[in-house]
Amino acid sequence: MTLHDARRLWASGGAEGGGPRMSEAAMLQLVMERSSRFQRAIRRRDLLETAAGAVGLLLLSPVLVRGPWLARGAVLLIALAVAVVVLKLARARRLPPARPDAPLAQALRAESARVGAQIRLLESVLWWYIAPLTLGPILLTASIAGLSRYTLAYSLFAAAFAAGIYWLNQWTVARQLRPRKEELDDLLARLENG
Repeated sequence: MTLHDARRLWASGGAEGGGPRMSEAAMLQLVMERSSRFQRAIRRRDLLETAAGAVGLLLLSPVLVRGPWLARGAVLLIALAVAVVVLKLARARRLPPARPDAPLAQALRAESARVGAQIRLLESVLWWYIAPLTLGPILLTASIAGLSRYTLAYSLFAAAFAAGIYWLNQWTVARQLRPRKEELDDLLARLENG
């Protein structure tokens, strides 16, 4: 059952309009289950991003020791970007979930705030994730291959890839996160207005 289905069931007084209303306890359980699945997905995404950053830095670490100065600077930019990514992901995940015995309104507020944090994170992804993690590798390529056709081709590929990542993040906000937050906020408004 989705929150949308539960909202209709709860507000209408039952599945056929005459059945029993969905209780607040059942609604709370549904909210907590969906919250738990959402947080597992967020933790999995963050773990994969962190692991990818660590592997990338490990592979680039020899450049810090023996590479040209521009290449070292590019790797340092990438390392700084990876650190910012890890911190931003952790910060957006830091909001605590509602306790299982919390009132329904408190659980809805907590989950709405957690979804809102993910929306803000993904809406600003261009500046803290995409730009530095695109610019760093382009500078690294330019430092190794010079201003060549290869560097130009790589730069165009990196820009197209970055645009795809930006589009995917904005699609996720528009199609998944924002509707989820609107459902939670609507349920909360209905609950508070009786």
